[in-house]
Amino acid sequence: MNLTYSVALDPSLSLYAVDKDGTRITNSYSNDYFYPVQRGLPAGAIYTFRLLRPDGSMAVPANENFTALPPSQEPKFQLGVQQYQGFPPGKYTMELVKLDMQNMHGTVVARAKIAIVLPYDASGENIRLISQNCRQSLPPGNSAYPSMDAPGARALSDCIRDLAIANSDTEICKGLTNYINGSVFYIDGCVGDYAVNKSDLVLCLKHSRAVDRAQCRAQILNDYHECESFECDFYWSCDDQKSVCLVNFGLSHGNATICSMAQNADYRGRCLALVLHDNSYCSQIMDNQSRASCMKDAN
Repeated sequence: MNLTYSVALDPSLSLYAVDKDGTRITNSYSNDYFYPVQRGLPAGAIYTFRLLRPDGSMAVPANENFTALPPSQEPKFQLGVQQYQGFPPGKYTMELVKLDMQNMHGTVVARAKIAIVLPYDASGENIRLISQNCRQSLPPGNSAYPSMDAPGARALSDCIRDLAIANSDTEICKGLTNYINGSVFYIDGCVGDYAVNKSDLVLCLKHSRAVDRAQCRAQILNDYHECESFECDFYWSCDDQKSVCLVNFGLSHGNATICSMAQNADYRGRCLALVLHDNSYCSQIMDNQSRASCMKDAN
């Protein structure tokens, strides 16, 4: 949103962060989600959030807005529209912004700090193993790949995962953070792949998201019913969470019947298109970019 801003902090308003379980927190691991929660807002007013880096620059600008509810209608966690994950370590500032859409102006009415910390620190021995065994995929010089989407980054991620599995050591997964910027939340995926390979249900519990824990169990037990019976996280549509789990199971098993069980039409359409090699199913996808990607991948 292209807004002008001013600051008028209101001490009567409450702004704080909660984790995925709704517990109030003042710090969060980089690979975990956290959510701004607000209380005491006048009903009917329109708000949005911003997140500032430790140096005061903008980490996440104002995007979508929400309308405050009266106290009698507030859910247990009135989360607004924002969730955060995957930021480098440091002390960040959450801002609650009251919007005047007629004048395209935002007033910062509340602030709260949240400290982001790294959950992982790869040992020197594991870095040595990665540098020896994944040499062909390492970024040039002493640099790091800017993101997981950068050319070469995915190959390195796969190499580190395979190295962890070969050495029966999930600690090797932590090396991702040394070579790929913003990859700390991909460590869950590396450990999850390890868990499936080793049929280790206990390791599935290390996933921060309920849907990832369910997917891990479903793959190990070879039972898609795990995708239908898990307790969803509160911050995301339960139908969508279960759809993600079902389509990933359907894709990994080449099973169109399981794909068709997904409630989310976008996920279901892509799954059917890829399993049946029929891009006509991509027409079910509403998002233009996702539909185009589906058309390309299903050919």
